[in-house]
Amino acid sequence: MNDYSDIYTYLLNLPGIELCCNCFKNANLLNYEIPASMKYIGDYAFYKCIYLIQITIPTSVTSLGKHCFDGCVSLRKIEIPSSVTCINDYAFSRCERMQNINIPSSVTSIGNYAFNKCSILEQMIIPSSVTSIGDNFICECVNLKSIIIPSSVKNIGKINFKSFLFLREIKIPPSINYIEESAFYRCKSLIRITIPPSITTIEDGTFYGCHSLKEVNIPSSVTSIGFEAFDDCVSLVEIKIPPSVRTIGFTAFHGCMSLKRIIIQQNVEILTKYPKEIKLVIAGDTNVGKTCFANYYINRTYVDRNDPTIGANYLGKELNIEGHTTKLNIFDIAGLIAYRSLCPIFYKNLHGAFVVFDLNEPKTLNEAREFIEGIRKYEGQVPLILIGNKCDLEPKVSREDINVLENDFNLKYFEVSVKDGYNIDEAFDCLISDISNIIFKEKNQMLNLLKYEDKKSNIQCSIY
Repeated sequence: MNDYSDIYTYLLNLPGIELCCNCFKNANLLNYEIPASMKYIGDYAFYKCIYLIQITIPTSVTSLGKHCFDGCVSLRKIEIPSSVTCINDYAFSRCERMQNINIPSSVTSIGNYAFNKCSILEQMIIPSSVTSIGDNFICECVNLKSIIIPSSVKNIGKINFKSFLFLREIKIPPSINYIEESAFYRCKSLIRITIPPSITTIEDGTFYGCHSLKEVNIPSSVTSIGFEAFDDCVSLVEIKIPPSVRTIGFTAFHGCMSLKRIIIQQNVEILTKYPKEIKLVIAGDTNVGKTCFANYYINRTYVDRNDPTIGANYLGKELNIEGHTTKLNIFDIAGLIAYRSLCPIFYKNLHGAFVVFDLNEPKTLNEAREFIEGIRKYEGQVPLILIGNKCDLEPKVSREDINVLENDFNLKYFEVSVKDGYNIDEAFDCLISDISNIIFKEKNQMLNLLKYEDKKSNIQCSIY
């Protein structure tokens, strides 16, 4: 009888053709050689063997099961023998230290998320033997620099290279007929890409934030370009839109600061999309009525409260604006000095803001200036309205001081009474209208850009 040092060595040397499901799951394996008798590595066979550094797969193995090496975070190198024909779902998912992998020409199919979250994987060459690739097979491989997908691939699932920071170039084979939304989101090193003639739609945000993208060829199969499709592609100089394109989202080329030339057909339709959510902030000193101001607008009631806000209060409401349904998210943020360091957290991705002061407390107007400066610092020229509360009482803040603040920041000003509900709806309507105007102003600018050549602009538009 053989003398085996541990149960794992014993199991590995058992006669058979398959390492069964879960057989070494969570085991403390380090280095092992799979016996030549094995033909299949079963599902979850080495799942979360976090100490496994190296493993030898014999040439007898033809299939790697689902999740078989999933979570082997210490595995640095693995040789897939030329006998393997199938790499199943999540086979090497979360192999975080695996830098390179060679896929032999015997492999014909790669499963869903097969190399998901291999975070330092730099290169992948898929052989021409592969005909089928599953959904997001290299999802979240953020350090991948190059990948070749051969034309032999006839069936491929969803493809997503989101935030692949070092990916410079990719050629998409004609077998791919759909690239999902935000597929190349913030691939900041991507210089060029070839879109195959099988693609009919460039989805919303497909190339958003591809800062190095200089050229892109849009095939004549494409009929629509989505919102933010090339948003923030700051290196894009020229783009030709084929006559097949019938619709373009108005923010498709927003932030393309280097764009000098657009070639486009005359009858293209520019689509408008109102944001699904609008974020508002209500800021100001403590006890000026911010919470009551927001509560009256949302719930139509006045609740007298003196307890200070800690962090932020949230209120939500659905709105219908010019036929667009959107959710209004209101953040009533703390006015206490002790919590003001948290304010910038709520300024992020802001659409508009109210800054409230108490007409009977002059110091609260000075505090309002501090909040205005903070919002301008973090979110630039978002629509901002100054609110003077308690106009039902005899004001102690001079109109001249209010005018100075209005003029310094080019603000709109409303006097309200939260207690009586006076002028609150009007203030909200004004701010939401200002937000809408900015959105539709951007659309009109896009229309002007695409419909005629602006002699005062550095952008040349060719119409055909």
